[in-house]
Amino acid sequence: MVRQRKQTDAEKREKARDRKREQRQKEAEEKEQSGISGVPKSNKPGLKNMTTEELKEYRRLQKSESRARQKLAKVEETKDDGKDDFEDDTMDSTSEVTKKTTKEAEKKPRKRQADTSKSSNVPTPTPKKACTKEIVPQRVPGGKKNCKVRIGLIDIFDVETNAIVVPYYDGHSSEDISVYQRMLTMFSKLDKTKVDSFKEDFDNNLHDKLKNYESELIDWGFQTDIGTTRRTILVKPPYLKNEKLTILSETHLRASYLSCLLTADKANINSLAFPIFGVHGCYKKSIAICLQTVFAYMESVKHTNLQLIYFVTANLDAYNDIGEFLSYIREFDLTHWTKEGLYFGYEDHVFDKFKTNVYYATIPGTDMTRRCFKLSHDRKMNANATDEALRKIHALMLKQTGINDTVGFNIYKKSARKGLIQGTQSIENGASIDVVPTFHNLLDVRFDMEHFCGSNKMLRKLWILSYYYMYFQDMSVAQLHYSPKHEDYLRRQRTFHGQKWLHRHVVQMWKDTLTKAPYKCNCLSTSDIHEHLSVFMTQLSHQDNIIKNWTLDRRCFAFYHEDDILGSIEAYQPVFIYGDGKFKSMAARTSSDFHKIIEPQFKKWYDLREGVFVRQLERLEQLMADTDFCEKVGNDHILRCYDPVKYDKEIVTGDCDSRRKKLLDALKAASIAVNNATSAEDHERSMEQFKKCETAVFKHHNQLHLNEDLEVEKCLRNRMFRFYGPAMIDVLHPNPADDEDDMDYYMDDEDDDMPDEEQLWEFGDKICTVDVYIARKLASLRFKVINVSPFAKCHNPHDSAFPTSNNAAKYPAYIDIGDRDVPCPWCGALKFACETSWNCCKNGKVWIPPMKRQPKPVEGVFAYKYRKQLTQINAAFSMASIRYNRQDQAPRGINTMKVKGVVSAHPSALNAKSSAPPRYANFIVLQCENKQIAEERAKTLKTSVKKDLARLFEEIQEYMDENNRLYESYKSMKEIEKEFLDAGHQAGYLGNEQLRFRIVSPSELSEDEMKALQFHNGVYCRPSRKGDGYISVAFTWDGHDSNMLPRGLDIFPRNPDHKDKEIEPISIFSELCDVMCYPLFYPDGLGGKWRGPGRLLRLRLHYRIQKHGNFEIK
Repeated sequence: MVRQRKQTDAEKREKARDRKREQRQKEAEEKEQSGISGVPKSNKPGLKNMTTEELKEYRRLQKSESRARQKLAKVEETKDDGKDDFEDDTMDSTSEVTKKTTKEAEKKPRKRQADTSKSSNVPTPTPKKACTKEIVPQRVPGGKKNCKVRIGLIDIFDVETNAIVVPYYDGHSSEDISVYQRMLTMFSKLDKTKVDSFKEDFDNNLHDKLKNYESELIDWGFQTDIGTTRRTILVKPPYLKNEKLTILSETHLRASYLSCLLTADKANINSLAFPIFGVHGCYKKSIAICLQTVFAYMESVKHTNLQLIYFVTANLDAYNDIGEFLSYIREFDLTHWTKEGLYFGYEDHVFDKFKTNVYYATIPGTDMTRRCFKLSHDRKMNANATDEALRKIHALMLKQTGINDTVGFNIYKKSARKGLIQGTQSIENGASIDVVPTFHNLLDVRFDMEHFCGSNKMLRKLWILSYYYMYFQDMSVAQLHYSPKHEDYLRRQRTFHGQKWLHRHVVQMWKDTLTKAPYKCNCLSTSDIHEHLSVFMTQLSHQDNIIKNWTLDRRCFAFYHEDDILGSIEAYQPVFIYGDGKFKSMAARTSSDFHKIIEPQFKKWYDLREGVFVRQLERLEQLMADTDFCEKVGNDHILRCYDPVKYDKEIVTGDCDSRRKKLLDALKAASIAVNNATSAEDHERSMEQFKKCETAVFKHHNQLHLNEDLEVEKCLRNRMFRFYGPAMIDVLHPNPADDEDDMDYYMDDEDDDMPDEEQLWEFGDKICTVDVYIARKLASLRFKVINVSPFAKCHNPHDSAFPTSNNAAKYPAYIDIGDRDVPCPWCGALKFACETSWNCCKNGKVWIPPMKRQPKPVEGVFAYKYRKQLTQINAAFSMASIRYNRQDQAPRGINTMKVKGVVSAHPSALNAKSSAPPRYANFIVLQCENKQIAEERAKTLKTSVKKDLARLFEEIQEYMDENNRLYESYKSMKEIEKEFLDAGHQAGYLGNEQLRFRIVSPSELSEDEMKALQFHNGVYCRPSRKGDGYISVAFTWDGHDSNMLPRGLDIFPRNPDHKDKEIEPISIFSELCDVMCYPLFYPDGLGGKWRGPGRLLRLRLHYRIQKHGNFEIK
């Protein structure tokens, strides 16, 4: 309490002195404006010409300089804390602004300095002591690490990093639901056993470990849709529910961020994503502290494996507030944020938005200090308890970082003797400069080669957008402007709001491309070889060494913000222009500005191309020395004969391209027009045309060299695939045998040895290309090629449900209502725990008959491995087909399916003139064995049929032949012929009004009748099974009658009188629609209405279904 009272009194005295200084400054400014000042008028700044913002900034700087001079002339009256060594270290670690003000203070009159020294309680250090002080070299903020820090609007479980941080808030369920409980719920659906094991381990070990401010890495082993393995880092941060931070919660928050970074580095993880801690109350201060901790960590480590760090939130309001708070800076590339004035000036700008008084506190676990928000203690704890808690956090973090404690944990206000400390000791994270972990991404090689090739090209485009476009931040200037009216600030604001949803779209398109491979290549193939195939194996948003060190070595990626790249991603081609190599991307606002930027670069490249060629040869030799590119692949001869100097000479002489001659002719004509111009207007117009022609020549020349370099990039990627690809294929796609039958099928030739990788790559005395190797690899593993559906379209950003304007409605907060696992006591329907009524069956008033368990042969086709073929299998056994008129949907909007008219069921009938094989009910009337009919049904499937599926087809055919009631209603053509050849039966059928067609002799029909029935010949029986000259026609039943048909009535579909007319459908009110269209659901041919049992019997049936999975009414 005494210490707090002294600090309060000191703050009051400081505020009183500030008010006096401001009053004196105001009087001095009034004298200066009235011309009374002793400074000559010519040397005074033009205050009258300044804007309001400039005048405000000018006065603030004057006040700051005056305050600094006063502090250096007079020592504070507060009591010294006795830590002389610590204060002496901070004296030499002040910023350049403080050193400048110190020199100005030394120029003051000695009399003034003597007067101020008399009122001081502590003697001023002598100049001699300051001169003999050893200067400690200062470290660079951010440490010049190759790492990007991004602020993203995306769900933490969708981000593309190799690991995510999951915060655990003990006792605060509202926060737990947001990430921790979602993690358990999601992962339980994938592997409940592993989650149960985690919960047990958490209760026994991890909970106590998290209380000691440590973090724990958990490798779940799940494969995500984006191509990475799911890994999480569990940590226990402070629970922040409002903006009121204390020094204890600040320190705890820094410790949480620092511990996660250290854990990721020790595990060789190269990308990490954090949810913004305190997003429900304190996200602005939290994001400031997390950025500060990342920069401090990167400054404290010698090397790091981290290349990408995300701080993400799915809350749009929080993201908008964070963007405004950070002056709309979304990406911090540590290769550019290495200047002391740049980062520390930005940090002061961010912290000054909350408090202009400068306080410093030690980063727990390090020997450096950074700005903090408060010196206040927690209301529930006294000063001694708070100090003890801070020392405990610092001591526990020192064990993790491995730094020796020489100063202890300190909190103080900035003064002339106390300032920022950058520290000298390094954190031990186990990272090395030579060993950098490599994580690769590989598209499924089982896709057909056209889609494999085209989708790999699409992955490269999406990667370029994710790395250079998605979070583009212009760092070409050394100074950042924070005024809301400045053009740089407004440009950052437009970019922020225009691309806030871009991250989600790119991630979704990447997932679609990996899982569906919907894009097709347009390669010009020779001998079925994809000459332009390039396997792209870099993860989304992660560093690609080939593009960085080769394609963009002396180039940069150029774009403009108004270009709709994602809307036309298939036709989009990235633009690479000449650059100095420092910045890998540059942007313009409009298309006209874009061309103004890139056109001068072509001429600049043309003038300096000789030096560029020398550097390219050196870079290629350096890349080829890497072990990843040592193995040769087919069609990579350019790596052995690459010579840009020789190729440039061929371009100049016109030996390699015919278009250059046309461009040179146009340039020559434009030059003649300039020389022959007679007026100023003609000369200006001719000169403009000449510059266009000259730019076209330079652009074409540059494009030819770029095409050569892109060919080199393609070959380097294919060599990298040979180095990493085979092992990844064996891991991602093991042998497909999953049961005994498949194992026997794949192991028929046990004596044949599987070819090794070298044999697969060797093709005679040559090395085969990548596409040939993949085909041979799949053949050796006995894989089937995945044929891509033409409807497997990718995510379209224009059809997204995400809002794209600032006026969009606010989305409600995420609410988890649990799983649907509570059964209804009457009908067994599953409900959520919070539902109180049983509207599914009106509390037992409506009886829903339970579905009978299917026979074993039918039940077999419902296995997981036949899930994608289930619709085709059902169609192979169905007796009628579903028809509907689907309406095409207009672009954009909600994806819906619209059907015009009635959905009808049509029985089958073959046309005699058609060469199509039998389908639907035609199989029933074939006079064949069940095995032969099952084989004919299996032929209707679009994919190949294995032994186990062929066996199921035969078993289902035998079951339905014996048990299906509709099969009994059909007659084979042999039976029909026999009945009609019998005169007695023939007379009976002729009197039947439902009879439409029959087998007749040609002598019974006239010439016109013969022509009308000729197209029915051979429909329901083979020509070998009927007499010569007979015409076979079909019989039908009344399609509008819904009663079950007994054996003896003809149930063949009604054929029209003309082959161009459609077959009459079954009545939509008939119960036969479902029975005939879905035989796998009704294998017995039974369905429709039946009287349900009583209430007591219902409960018994419900119990029996839950226990045995079947029911039987007695």
